[in-house]
Amino acid sequence: MSEHSRYGNPFFYQVYAWLFGYNEKRYWKYRQRIVNPADSAPVWRKMLWLVYLKRAEAKNAASLGTAINKGAVFATAPILPHGITGIFVSHGAKIGKNCMILQNAIIGSSKGKAPVIGDDVVIGAGATIVGNIVIGNNVNIGANCTVFKDVPDNTTVVCQAPRYLLNRTNPKGRRF
Repeated sequence: MSEHSRYGNPFFYQVYAWLFGYNEKRYWKYRQRIVNPADSAPVWRKMLWLVYLKRAEAKNAASLGTAINKGAVFATAPILPHGITGIFVSHGAKIGKNCMILQNAIIGSSKGKAPVIGDDVVIGAGATIVGNIVIGNNVNIGANCTVFKDVPDNTTVVCQAPRYLLNRTNPKGRRF
């Protein structure tokens, strides 16, 4: 990692955590204990941790599906190169190991059903995954893609290519 990475340098990490109200290590430690119904921590302590998490999410315009004794299930903490900025995850979502989620991604539910995302998935900036669908393992989802159908393993999902319309006139002199 570079010498200016927020992970490689403790000073930069502390400054980042202070500026954005998001200490990644603490966030995922508390989150894991809050959503686990088998955790022995008293409810009042879980409520205090939940306040910490919700403040961090609010400061970063994010929601990672956190609720006491329930919520989105992450097999491991996801890789978030841009922090939690703008990420929304529905409460019923299930996300596999080593999932990389870039900023402003949405993993939402439809009719009470949320996506199941496999291992080693990369979700691009601004991507939207919605509904009762299954995303396979080793899938790359491009920036600003909307995914609402199942995606098989080892697939790359990209948006439709942009279309360009020329500014010209038709034979009758009208623009189209």
